[in-house]
Amino acid sequence: MKSLTNKILAFWFSFDRKLRYLLVGGFNTVFAYSLFCLFQSLFGPSVHYLVVLVAVYFISVFNSFINLRFFVFRSRRNFWHEYLKVNFVYLWHLALNMLLLYVFRDKMHINIFAAQFICAMLLVVIVYFVHIHFSFKGHDKKN
Repeated sequence: MKSLTNKILAFWFSFDRKLRYLLVGGFNTVFAYSLFCLFQSLFGPSVHYLVVLVAVYFISVFNSFINLRFFVFRSRRNFWHEYLKVNFVYLWHLALNMLLLYVFRDKMHINIFAAQFICAMLLVVIVYFVHIHFSFKGHDKKN
């Protein structure tokens, strides 16, 4: 079984880091958006959508960090140091997401699910560059 796992990991890491980021980032984005939709559907009538967004943030950021750390950047650096850096990036992401979601929902009157989808698509590109140049800076670009 260990041999199969090693083969799968070797196959996965044979992909370029940008492709791995695209796949993992796509998964993380779908995961976070799905979680937002689930929480909004369950709690939306009684909880403000920005509170729902913050609740989703805590779960989705941890998921994202673990996936990026192990499946994209293969980091072996200090776990907590990188986790704090990633959270710093995602706090900016959260702030921008909250602002955009407010504008799309309350000012432009776009459906909450469509508005969050637009936010996710806009912010995913920005976060990619910040992760490369800040969160996981210095990792070999070939890995």
